[in-house]
Amino acid sequence: MHLPSTLLFLSAIASPITAQLFSDVQPGLNATPRNMNISIDVTFPDTPEEEVGGPVIITNGITKNVNIAIVNHENGPIGVQFIGGSLWDPLTGASVRNLTQKVMGLEIEKDQREDLSYPIKLDMHPRELLLQLNMVLRTPEQRLVTATAFNSTVSIVEQPMSIFDPQLLFLYLILLSGIGGAVYWAYNYWLDTVNPKRRRGPRPAPREHAESPIATATGVEGKKFDESWIPEHHIKRASSPKAKGKSAM
Repeated sequence: MHLPSTLLFLSAIASPITAQLFSDVQPGLNATPRNMNISIDVTFPDTPEEEVGGPVIITNGITKNVNIAIVNHENGPIGVQFIGGSLWDPLTGASVRNLTQKVMGLEIEKDQREDLSYPIKLDMHPRELLLQLNMVLRTPEQRLVTATAFNSTVSIVEQPMSIFDPQLLFLYLILLSGIGGAVYWAYNYWLDTVNPKRRRGPRPAPREHAESPIATATGVEGKKFDESWIPEHHIKRASSPKAKGKSAM
């Protein structure tokens, strides 16, 4: 967006607003009113073609560059010390926000033109506000004065939504994870209702293996010993005739 270049006779104290904004430039400075013979051309070089001719639009999160061209028509060199800005409520006149103050320290010779760049980056609620850009200048007599370079309404808007926005993609991932977990739980619950046999009860305790019976016999002094390893015919021979006679009786 381009604002026509005009010849400006700027007052040393442009307004109470600029005086308040740059009151800390040089404490104790007694500035006297002085008109400066300079021309200022303010443009917004990164403005899309469809926005040319309309109000200046500042998109949140995107830097808006302002180009300030100054032509010195004074009889001697002038200096540009600082450039700063502020946002104001156009209805109430209340201050909304001060923008970053940029140190320049630039000297402009007589009849010379200089282009100054001032970036603006905002993150605030969309609305229309009054944008004021101010400069601290040094006169050929080495006096510091303040002047307003831009004073117009701007529109602050949000960035256009995109499905490839990282924040939106992360939000989609969380939502899909939650929906997937809910569907999985509902599906399992439905299967358990339709097919009760699908439910698994507690596992039974492992059975203990039954020990194979081992024949034992009483040996000397009443001690038991294992007979399973003794051949069967040896056990039969161990039976005495006396034991058979007793059993017959």
